[in-house]
Amino acid sequence: MSVTDPYIINTSGIDVHLRDARHAHQLFGEYSHAFAPKTKFLYHVVFQPHPAVGDATLKNTIKFQKEIGVLAKSLDLPSFRASIENKQQYNRKKNIQTRVDYQDINITLHDDNIGATRSMLEEYYKWYYADGRQTNIHAAYNPRDKFYENVPSYGLTTQGPVTMQVPFFEYIKIYQLAKQSWASYTLVNPLLSAWQHGDLAYGDGAGTMENQITVAYESVLYYSGDIGLDGEPKTFTSQETLYDNVPSPLGYAPGSISKSNFLTPKLLDQDSNVPKGLIANASNSASSQPTNPITTNSSAGSLEQIVVPTTPSTNTNTTTTTTTTSSQFNSTKEIQDGLLANPSALNSYVAKSLNTGAISGTTLESYNALDSTGKQEIKQALVGKIAGGGKAAAFGAQALNQAKAA
Repeated sequence: MSVTDPYIINTSGIDVHLRDARHAHQLFGEYSHAFAPKTKFLYHVVFQPHPAVGDATLKNTIKFQKEIGVLAKSLDLPSFRASIENKQQYNRKKNIQTRVDYQDINITLHDDNIGATRSMLEEYYKWYYADGRQTNIHAAYNPRDKFYENVPSYGLTTQGPVTMQVPFFEYIKIYQLAKQSWASYTLVNPLLSAWQHGDLAYGDGAGTMENQITVAYESVLYYSGDIGLDGEPKTFTSQETLYDNVPSPLGYAPGSISKSNFLTPKLLDQDSNVPKGLIANASNSASSQPTNPITTNSSAGSLEQIVVPTTPSTNTNTTTTTTTTSSQFNSTKEIQDGLLANPSALNSYVAKSLNTGAISGTTLESYNALDSTGKQEIKQALVGKIAGGGKAAAFGAQALNQAKAA
């Protein structure tokens, strides 16, 4: 989209047009990337056998449960299909839901050298099907067994009253991970509608073996929470999996990530009667009047390296001129004076500045922990930065405009 950019100062009198990513950045980059798309590779899986299956001394599925969970190479998330019938209501077309079907999902597991995922499928097979429980191939599969006195059971048969009542898997739980939190899908009473052990080939010197399963299930339960609380995700980073717990050398600018309610969007309680999707101290409703990112000169959400261009002012008491979203400030001093006279706008400016690393080593959390004297020193330092124009002046102007509109 071609737009006239108010950041560009053009002395030729001709509009300057450019194609920028401001819209995408302000949507995906704000609130510490809260609305950025999740990545596909951050997930965790738990295969939970029913307690009646046994324990870690009897079943490899339970003994290596944690390892099997991290050997899931790829998988589908649950999908749904609703049956809808079109009826005639006095010649009006009326759609009516009649049922919901849960579509099977596919899971691909690494066929590891120790054989943990293969063993899980072996134990599943033996749990339901007598074919896998035969011990004597000559007695069970003799070609001429028609007139034997004792003919073994074959096919789908149980091992006793227990297997008649409970499935092998109690549930399969899939966790999506993002920003130190998780969202899960629990597949209730899953059954394998198909499974296969991959293929072998002399000519494939680089391929690795896989076990593939197709899972049917009876229902889906949704859960979410913060990683580490109440032991969730289950078996995640357990010692048995030797999961990498070493912090990445990559980091964030001081204060760039905040969990304060002031700036971080947070989903409402699913059981609450409050409409879903509201952001603390901000508005995401249709009735709000958000600023237009195309016609604004506010750099809210702008990248660290982007600085708002400024021009020298003819006023001897000021150094720069800054244009804001809804009103014209003649100087940076006017913005400074406005903030000092408006405590609410000043607090908003301070929070925004600290969350973008305006003062190295000082975050919004550490600021809130200071006494009144310490907070006043930080405020004075941040207000002083406005004199240099750029992002600080834009943040200050934005805070004043928001205070006026409130």
